[in-house]
Amino acid sequence: MVKHISKSLYRRLQKLAEITNVFIEMGRMDRASKCLIIAEQLFVAGNMAMKNIISNVYVFSVSAYMEASHIDVQILMPVNLNLAYYQQVNASGV
Repeated sequence: MVKHISKSLYRRLQKLAEITNVFIEMGRMDRASKCLIIAEQLFVAGNMAMKNIISNVYVFSVSAYMEASHIDVQILMPVNLNLAYYQQVNASGV
C-alpha cells in the first residue's frame, strides 16, 4: 500500500514538474509560481518520505530546467524548496 502511494506521488510530482517547466518555457512565470507554491505547501506539510520525493523529483527537475534556461533558481523557488535545492547542490559538490 505504501509503495503504491509512493509511486503515485512520484508520478504526480513528475507531472507537476513537467507542467511547471512548460510554464517557465512559455514565459508564464505567474503560472509557474503557482505550481511552485503548491509544491512548497506539500513539502512543508509532508512527512520525511514526501519531502524526499519532492526534493528528488520536483526540485531536481525544475531547478535543472531553470539552470538550463539561465533562470536564477533563487528568484522563483519558495524558501523551503530553495533550501532543498541548495542541499542538492552542496551534496553534489558543485
